[in-house]
Amino acid sequence: MKRRLNVFSVRYLLVALVLVGFVKITEGNYNIPDELVQCYRGNGTLPGPPHTLPFLLELIRKIERHNPTTLDIRMLSAELIHRLRVDGIEKVPGVAETQWVTPHSPRGIMVPKYALQRQLVSNVPGRIDFDAFLTPFEICNLHRMLSSSVEPFQREDERITCPITLMSNDGNPQAPWITQNKSQKSNSNQTTFSRPLSRCPLERGTCHTVDYGTISPGVVIMSIAAGLQPQNVLISEFVTAYRKKNPYENLETMDKADTRKQLEKLFASLESIDNMYAAGLAGDLAEVCLYQGPALMRNVVIGLAGTWNDTYFPRARYLSESHAGRWEMTDSEILAGIDGFFLAQQTPELYKRLRRLRLSQVLEMFYSDRGIPVTAIETISHRRRIGFGHGKRPKTGSLKYPEKDHVTDQFSAKTMGNSRFHAVFDGEEMIEDGPTQQQSMDVTRACQRKDILRSIETDKLKQETYKFVELLEYTIGSVIIDDRLMQNICNATVDKFVDTANRLLDTLADCPTMSASEKFTTKPNVDLTIVLDGSRDEYRNLQLISYLVDLIDVSSYGSSISVVHGTTGQYMVNKTNSISTAFEQLLRFQGSFPQQLSLSKSFASIVTTLAAQMDAERSNFTVGSNAPVVLVLSQSNRITNTDFDSARRMLRGSFEQFPDLYFGFVTNDPATFRQLTNFNDTTHSRAAEEHYYIFEAAQTTIAIFSNEVAQMLQAIPQRLMAPNCHTASNRDFWRAAVVREEYEQYLTPGVELRYRLGQLFLRNSENVRVQFMNTNYGEFTVCEGRNHRAAPEYCQTTGPGEESLWFNHTRPCDGVMDQACRALYYTVRLESSNVLCNENDCRYPDQVRFVIRHEDAIKQMLNLNQPMTKAISAEPVWKLLIYDRAGQDIISPLISIRELREMGITLHIQLHSDRDSIPDVPAIYFCAATEENLGRIAQDFQNGLYDVYHLNFIAPISRQKLEDLAAAALQAGCVANIHKVYDQYLNFITLEDDMFVLKHQNSDALSYYAINRANTQDVEMENIMDSIVDSLFAVFVTLGTVPIIRCPKNSAAEMVARKLEKKLRENLWDARNNLFHMDATQTGAFSFQRPLLVLLDRSIDMATPLHHTWTYQALAHDVLELALNRVVVEEDPSADQQQYNATGAKPKMKACDLDSRDRFWCTHKGSPFPTVAEAIQEELEQYRSSEEEIKKLKTTMGIDGESDVAFSMVNDNTAKLTSAVNSLPQLLEKKRLIDMHTKIATSILNYIKARRLDSFFELEEKIMSKQALDRALIELLKDPEFGLPEDKMRLFIIYYICSNVTDAEFKRLEETLKECDCDLSPLPYIQRWKSIMKSTLTNSNQYEGSGTKTVSMFSKLVSQGSSFVMEGVKNLVVKRHNLPVTKITEQLMECRSGGSEVDDYLYLDPKLLKGSDVVPKNRSPFQDAIVFVVGGGNYIEYQNLVDFIKSKQSTNSIRRIIYGASTLTNAKQFLKQLSLLGQEIAGA
Repeated sequence: MKRRLNVFSVRYLLVALVLVGFVKITEGNYNIPDELVQCYRGNGTLPGPPHTLPFLLELIRKIERHNPTTLDIRMLSAELIHRLRVDGIEKVPGVAETQWVTPHSPRGIMVPKYALQRQLVSNVPGRIDFDAFLTPFEICNLHRMLSSSVEPFQREDERITCPITLMSNDGNPQAPWITQNKSQKSNSNQTTFSRPLSRCPLERGTCHTVDYGTISPGVVIMSIAAGLQPQNVLISEFVTAYRKKNPYENLETMDKADTRKQLEKLFASLESIDNMYAAGLAGDLAEVCLYQGPALMRNVVIGLAGTWNDTYFPRARYLSESHAGRWEMTDSEILAGIDGFFLAQQTPELYKRLRRLRLSQVLEMFYSDRGIPVTAIETISHRRRIGFGHGKRPKTGSLKYPEKDHVTDQFSAKTMGNSRFHAVFDGEEMIEDGPTQQQSMDVTRACQRKDILRSIETDKLKQETYKFVELLEYTIGSVIIDDRLMQNICNATVDKFVDTANRLLDTLADCPTMSASEKFTTKPNVDLTIVLDGSRDEYRNLQLISYLVDLIDVSSYGSSISVVHGTTGQYMVNKTNSISTAFEQLLRFQGSFPQQLSLSKSFASIVTTLAAQMDAERSNFTVGSNAPVVLVLSQSNRITNTDFDSARRMLRGSFEQFPDLYFGFVTNDPATFRQLTNFNDTTHSRAAEEHYYIFEAAQTTIAIFSNEVAQMLQAIPQRLMAPNCHTASNRDFWRAAVVREEYEQYLTPGVELRYRLGQLFLRNSENVRVQFMNTNYGEFTVCEGRNHRAAPEYCQTTGPGEESLWFNHTRPCDGVMDQACRALYYTVRLESSNVLCNENDCRYPDQVRFVIRHEDAIKQMLNLNQPMTKAISAEPVWKLLIYDRAGQDIISPLISIRELREMGITLHIQLHSDRDSIPDVPAIYFCAATEENLGRIAQDFQNGLYDVYHLNFIAPISRQKLEDLAAAALQAGCVANIHKVYDQYLNFITLEDDMFVLKHQNSDALSYYAINRANTQDVEMENIMDSIVDSLFAVFVTLGTVPIIRCPKNSAAEMVARKLEKKLRENLWDARNNLFHMDATQTGAFSFQRPLLVLLDRSIDMATPLHHTWTYQALAHDVLELALNRVVVEEDPSADQQQYNATGAKPKMKACDLDSRDRFWCTHKGSPFPTVAEAIQEELEQYRSSEEEIKKLKTTMGIDGESDVAFSMVNDNTAKLTSAVNSLPQLLEKKRLIDMHTKIATSILNYIKARRLDSFFELEEKIMSKQALDRALIELLKDPEFGLPEDKMRLFIIYYICSNVTDAEFKRLEETLKECDCDLSPLPYIQRWKSIMKSTLTNSNQYEGSGTKTVSMFSKLVSQGSSFVMEGVKNLVVKRHNLPVTKITEQLMECRSGGSEVDDYLYLDPKLLKGSDVVPKNRSPFQDAIVFVVGGGNYIEYQNLVDFIKSKQSTNSIRRIIYGASTLTNAKQFLKQLSLLGQEIAGA
């Protein structure tokens, strides 16, 4: 056993030596990380996907997409260069791979430089688990593209890759000191290698771009990382920390040198090295100086060209045969160094303002024709300043830099602090009037490298290069030559670099110039399926697929691809939008590539796949998607007759179910395919000229047919579809939860999006409406047409008042044969961007999002959980609605009885009422899953009341109850009658678009009293909190978003917050039952930013719930007890009350619905009552005027009757009167609303007069704002005509809360209240509450800014002889001020800190796996908030929040607040709860 261990130890030691390449380990060297060893073993070394920029961006995006909130560009760039970039890895010659030996190690010349750069560019806290987001295959490919190295030795494939020899006389390549070690013999300034070098060594760590040359991504990303963490490191500090122990060696003799002077100089040096230079240009140039300088002096070699194995399928880059072993700075490193220099200085400026800027965005924008959106950001900056009155609208071309003296100053790194980024973000004015002068060019993209190169200060670069050489000399202990000579070598090297770079850039294309007609381009957005035939071998098939992948932009933002084996019909690549996945499947495909083509087998497989895809789209209610395209390669054998006939039948039969399908055929036999696609003898759903393309190509060379295929794919629009096609076969897949039928899209500057709504969805349609909804990211233009060959001509543009663009058609195929009916075509173009796009779905920050949106959850349910469409609304399915009291409360504020009838609800009835059997009509149940309700449902099953049951539970039903229900159905034998059971997550009541409460029935269970009463048991409190949390959870499921939670500590709000955070987090991390699966790709009801949830306790403000109010809605709630948007008033409130007392009759009452369909209510519900009274009078006068106009017209024409004959005569004689008569329904509806609001306002006015509510409101406003009262409070309370006892008690409590009341004063006022018959029960609790809240109340004036002023006495009402008798009522105008809830909300939304009362509020983020209560630094303000009050809310706070958020709106920022509360209580109800709490204290 001991011997075995010794053998193992020896073997392990040998393995360790091999792993480091037999190179002596010194401080700063490194090994291959464990997570990357797999990349150098087995198949890990084989070629993979093409090393292109799109592939690099895809891998980076996969990391970003899985870390949307915790990963920023700084952390990602640092982690990539510290973990996945490992330079200088080479294969160890003569060592074979075994179980224990990996024959690769970091041993190239890049190792010392990279080790230094890693130390100069610091890593950041945190760690990315790459293996959690990327496959091993992807990690290895990303590592190879980032890691610079050269495979120097012969590979035995040079005869194919580099046929021209480059050999010395003795048959061995010659090279300067590059990979030399002591085992190599020295011969002056040349080195003969013991192993021959390759004639064309492989260059690793490169990436192919189509228009911008080959780059080294590792250099670019390291430069960006350095720019985001800029450092100037003192050389003396660096070498002291490095603690170098090895002596220097002379390069030429390898003898040890006396280095005391050099060491003393370094340790005493005051020079510092700039890591932004060291990460890129200076680092590579220092290698040239150090490794070539001693031998070549000033004649160093900069730049080394290379070629890719294949421009269509670039997987390997070979260096030029003239390399002579000098690859310290290749062409790819020159280009990457220039790019890195620019991005290192520009990216931080952009990141400061766009905090969610992503690394993939920076790289893709820079290496594209579009560039980084400096101009777009600048335009928005100007727009914001103009909006606030600073400056004028800029003229075209008037934005410019200050004039420069010389053309080379167009872009200067020296003045980077004054760049356009800096000017834009710091708000500098850059607008000038007058004639436009020649402008400086915006440097924003890689094709402008010449401008970047001119901007580089060569003197600075020379200094940084020399300083890096000093560090390299020190760390590797290499060449020591005279300082001046080395400085001269560095100067010459930088000069040579500038000359070489200029010559290299001359070989690259300049930036393209676009004409006006080319202002907008189109890019393919398709689901491409490729059918391979036997005309190509495996490599050329991969080459073709690589070309198509790049052409159609296979990515999460573009197209998807599938590959079908043309012989067997098997899918070689399943549908994917990942380049990595596509090539991984191809490279691991078991079996040979196709040898011939079978169209019938291929078509059969495609039909099956497309049918399954269509079912999935129906079940998900998909509104839009990429168009499916089948590209068939048929360039080998002719198609057999049998195969031809089968394929033809499929095109005429099975494929008919896919009206948006396109075909392309690349063939050497076009006549056969023209015959195949000839449908003249039959009807066909797809027009041949639009959906079928045939490309003749006798040869398989891609260039022969590439242009025609590209034009076809660019011309194919995305498809829009109506999601109302449901069949019995896919019924089980219909989605049940909250449904958002919308197609979310993003517009890119300069790119036109195209859409098609096929004629299949237009046939037999009465009305077709297509809506393009803006989301305030910018403005865009939509054009519509009906000819696929011509550009659409009917255009609309979004703007103020045009947030949504509607395109309406009535009977679009009327009078036309089905096949002749043309589709609708749309183009969408960007007009302006607000640069607000920062969610994951944004490809660029200046994109503009728009959506197509459908019906909400309640109407969805009422339509048997099918989507609402115009066709369904016209001919609804008749059905029953059965609800409990809770379900009735939820539906009644949202949907009127008329709307229920329009949706096919013929009968709506209570669950527990007596009901008769109604066969053949579906029954929709909407109720809570209580034992009582489930028992009644089981009874309905037993009685067989209905044939079809749709069970919708307000909140999720438990597993046990669901099993009990299933057992009841089995017992009743009605399982087949139950079509679906749904959890709707709707256990809250929506009163307004921006207001909700949790309960109306049994709301006392969630009241302030229930939460604060003394004898509440822990179990009861837990149940209350759980009930609130369940409802809030349902709110956010409905909104489709996960909030950031803020709340005060040590309160009921904190209990709710903690439980809600836990519930949200558990659901987010439940992969199978995640209800927020749309949160990553959609933003629900809010903007791109997650909303803020402000949870507050009612105890923070006790005065507002008792406050006498003055606005219409709040008054209706206070005195008329408005509930569920309905108020009950007297039929004739102006009648004398004595009349009823004399006769003994009760006044007739009338229920009035107040909802969003009432325009007057929507406009004036938040207005002061006198304003409402005046508005009613104005509306009445307008109605009377319209009525008089009709009467005059009738009198003029001699028509006095009201009969149908009279009206018909009018219609026959005058168009003017016809128009007036046609407006009668609208006038009658207007008259009904006027009468209704007159009744409501008159009832409120009666209460105001009887109780002096105007005076109470005025007094309380003064008290809350700490103003002096005109009369002593005790005098007012003693006045018997001054309000009811409860009004006086409310006034006193507000006075007590807002004032410093002495004990003596309190007793006097208490005696006075007692004399007025006031119930004194609330006082003990209010006293206790005030003692607890004393610190809060004394430190600040919560109601600062409140107050009133009196204006002229209702001039309009008096002059117009109004029916409102306002005598004795004050016309009070309320001063705008923020109540405590609003102030807290404002501070939290603005993320204010330091001295704020919300500094100690908890910060909870459910998306974080390990929650933290600490507020993150530099958090941007919130655009959206949900404010929820635990313990009850009121309309006063709601209206105050509405007024506040209106004042915060701007053209560039739309902000929203939703107000919610556990219950909605008026002052009378709240006073009663305080009485109960006070009685508990008094009786204790």
